[in-house]
Amino acid sequence: MVLWIFPTTTRIIETATGGKKYFPLFLLMNLTRYAHGLCNTLLIMLCAAINWAQQNLQRRKEFIEETDLGDQRTINEDGMYETFIEMEVEDFDNEE
Repeated sequence: MVLWIFPTTTRIIETATGGKKYFPLFLLMNLTRYAHGLCNTLLIMLCAAINWAQQNLQRRKEFIEETDLGDQRTINEDGMYETFIEMEVEDFDNEE
């Protein structure tokens, strides 16, 4: 909205004075003309980066839910890790 101040002011003054152009306003209007394209480009890039980050986060969540990685945090709380290690040791002893 800030970038539209100079073009709007210039058009209002031109209309009120019958088409007379004031150089400072005309110059500022033309200098900010290209800033519109720059702001649009930056906004599109920002939206794309946010969208990419959200998709990447969603993929990570789906991967953790589909694999056993989500269960690794609770394995030590239940004492199952120690049981698993003991089973491995017992199986190794039985093989010899």
